[in-house]
Order: sequence, then C-alpha cells, then structure tokens
Amino acid sequence: MRVIIVNDAAYVTGGAGNVALTEAILLAQQNVDVLLFSGFGPVDDRLIKSGVKVVVCDSKDILTNKNRIEAFCQGLWNRKAKRRFEEVLSNYSVEDTVVHYHAWTKALSASVLSVTQKCGYKIVITTHDYFSFCPNGGLYNYVKGVICDKSPMSLDCIFCNCDSRNVLQKYWRVARQFIQERYLWRHENISIIAISELTKTLFLRYSKKVDNIYVLKNPIELPEIKQELEGTCDVFVFMGRLSKEKGVDLFCRAVTDLGVKGVVLGDGYQKCELARKYENIEFTGWVSGDKKISYLKNARALVFPSLWYEGAPLTIVEMLSRGIPCIVPDKCAASECVTHGFNGYLFKIGDIESLKESIKMMTVEESKRMSRNIINSFDSYSYSESAHSSSLMEIYRDILSHKL
Repeated sequence: MRVIIVNDAAYVTGGAGNVALTEAILLAQQNVDVLLFSGFGPVDDRLIKSGVKVVVCDSKDILTNKNRIEAFCQGLWNRKAKRRFEEVLSNYSVEDTVVHYHAWTKALSASVLSVTQKCGYKIVITTHDYFSFCPNGGLYNYVKGVICDKSPMSLDCIFCNCDSRNVLQKYWRVARQFIQERYLWRHENISIIAISELTKTLFLRYSKKVDNIYVLKNPIELPEIKQELEGTCDVFVFMGRLSKEKGVDLFCRAVTDLGVKGVVLGDGYQKCELARKYENIEFTGWVSGDKKISYLKNARALVFPSLWYEGAPLTIVEMLSRGIPCIVPDKCAASECVTHGFNGYLFKIGDIESLKESIKMMTVEESKRMSRNIINSFDSYSYSESAHSSSLMEIYRDILSHKL
C-alpha cells in the first residue's frame, strides 16, 4: 500500500491541515509508504522527524498573496501544481496507491484533481467542509446569517449573494466550482470520508455519485476525566472563533437577557464590537493551558450556538472529556455527541428563546448530575490517534480491494 496525502499547506493552518498532517505521521509510524503533496510551506518539523516524504510545489496561499491577479488565476487553475503532481504520480502505480485529498482550494486548485482523474487513481476525499459541492464551502448564507436551502450550483445558488466577502467573490467561486466539477465527478474511483453522520447526510443529499462513503471521527488529544465538576458551576462558557456564523452574538444576548454569568474564550473580528456591547461578559481572547483550565473549572456548561452546519466541532468533545455538559443546536454535528437531558441540552438552531430555555434548565444540580453521567459514559478512545489510524488503514484497504 502507498498513500499520497494532498493538502494545500505543509504545516497546520487549521483543523483540516491538522488532520492531514496527523494522518501522514501516523501512517509513517506504521511503515506505510506515505507522501504529503502540498502547495506551500514551510514543512512542519513533525513530518521531517517522522520520515514522511514531502513535496511542496512552491505555490502561494491565494488568501495572502498580495498579487491579486496571480491569486485569482491560481485559485482557478494552478498549472505549476498540475505539472509537479504529474511528476510525482509518474513514480506510483494505480494498482497499490490511494490518493487522499484533504484541502486544495487555497493553493493547489482543481488542477490536481485533473491529474488523478486522467491517470485513473483511486481517490478519497475527507469532507472537512462542503467545498466539494458548495461554492462558498459552508452551505450557509453569510449575508442573511442562515443555513442555505438552495441546491448547490443551481441557478438560484449561482445568482444568490451569499458570500462572506462580496458578490464578485461569489461569482469567482462559482467559476472555480464549474472547473472543479468538470474533473472531480469524472473520477471512476472516488470515495468519501465523512467526519460525522451530518456531513455524510449532507454529502449524500447534495453530491454526485461516489463509490464508497465512510464515517471517521477526527482524532483529538483529550485530557483524562478525573472527577465531576467541583467548582462554583456559575459560568456559562462560549469557546471558539468570534465570527457571525459561530453564533457568539446569540450567546451574548441569551446570557445577558437571563442575567447569568458568561465568559467568551476566543478571538475574531467580532471581539471588539461585542466587548463594547456586552460589558457584563468577560472576553478573554485565546487562552490555553492552565489559564483555560482556570476558566473552565467553574463552568456550568459550554454553550455552542453555531448557526451553520458544523461538521465535527471538537470543542464539544473536549468539554465532554472534562465532564462539562454542553448546550448545542439541533442542526449541527455537535448534536451527535449530546443526548438531551443526559449530558447536555439541544436547542433549535438560531432560536434565542429555545437557547434561553436550555440555559434556564441547566441548574447547578443538573450540571453536576450530567457531569457524573459523562464520567460514567464518555469513550475517549474512539477519538484517539490509535483508533483513527486503525480505522483509516481499514478504509484504505477496502478502497484498494475494489477493482479498477
């Protein structure tokens, strides 16, 4: 078995990149012949130490490239990446090689998909987002602040101003999607790794034909649960990026209306505006280590008010591993981790009254009862690197076993 992992960056730039690099390292540790193909560096030191082969095609991140014309063209079709990928694949066989795509929209472009499609390689895509079928990648209308119900790439979709930046950016994304679909769905051997049951459901609803679809949880390092909550349990916590789709404003409004204590752990473009508007809430910025633990020790619950189809929010997993109950929306993958009334509450996504009702139900007594439930039931192994690696190898073997 030989594996080529495709990711825009050769270092961690976000959740998708972290999974891609972690998988490359785990495969190398099992003596699998693995190569990471990326658009730009620098190369993460962990890859080098683990003996992972790395090829960087010396492109630029289109989001930070100051030459916007160059970024515009590269995002649609990266010729340099295509040529370099052709060179790499010339040393591999379609018989024993799986090409695993994680991210390609920020540097590599659909040009790399054209190479595997032409050569007939078996490919698998991990659906960290929805860029494989949705132009803005979120199935979310960033202008209206609601989940999108339009069929991706339909006329309604194409002419809808839903982009997080502006309508011209949306039209560019549509052009990119047209090019991508020309090559992606022409693959004869394509499999999907969904990171949650939600992403699997959405992919089956909106995507083209696939040969196989698997569900594989993202790996995460978790602290050991030692005891149930013992602090004051008087704080409701938001933790994450401070942007509109994350619903932090909904959290702030809810705790303010109810007169309960709230703290926001995280940063983003909304921080200054919200800190001025909600002086009753503490905004800490990004915190980690002992400082983060000091805020969490008095948590009654984590409130996760996201407004979009979150694919696999690891914040929920981390909080549950610490014995902290979670209040989450009903239409995101977080709801797969929470059983209403057992380890948290579900509320109607985007509905402040529903959220407030859940917060009111989370008394100190309820929080501590749920914490005991979590301690007795939470399975941390299923999120471990060991479990992830084992399942990933099974998926690769299954893909390779299917005839070309």
